[in-house]
Amino acid sequence: MNLRLLRLKRRKLDEKLSKRELLKDLKIPENGWIYEIRTALNMSYVQIAKRLKVTPSAIKSFEKSEQEGRISADTLRKAAEVMKCKFVYAIVPETSLEKIYDEQALKVAGSIFKKASHSMELEKQGVDEKEKTDQLKDLYDEINHTMSKKIWDYEI
Repeated sequence: MNLRLLRLKRRKLDEKLSKRELLKDLKIPENGWIYEIRTALNMSYVQIAKRLKVTPSAIKSFEKSEQEGRISADTLRKAAEVMKCKFVYAIVPETSLEKIYDEQALKVAGSIFKKASHSMELEKQGVDEKEKTDQLKDLYDEINHTMSKKIWDYEI
């Protein structure tokens, strides 16, 4: 994919996720969402089971599997619908996608630069700090334009 399109895609997703602060601290209740919503609505196992066309023991099983983190998104969506709720699924970045990408590109540039710089210093070809900064920036720019996907191959 074209680098400009990738950057645009990250920015558009960042816009969609701009309210991530609202979601970042949202925790799954200890008993799970199905249990919490069902009991807040004063809905019994039998009543929700009837709406989902399953047995009451299946509802107990859904609630247990949700507590254990094993429930399917489809089951959560169906349970939410019968309780007049909306199931929302999201992977919420801790910061912007653009920043995550840039930080990784900078780490890769720093790693490559450090190795090259060390070799140059061993050969008495070291450069001053301003030149190092300029070279690092040039390397970062080159990585951003040529290595796009490969930056994630580096474990730093």
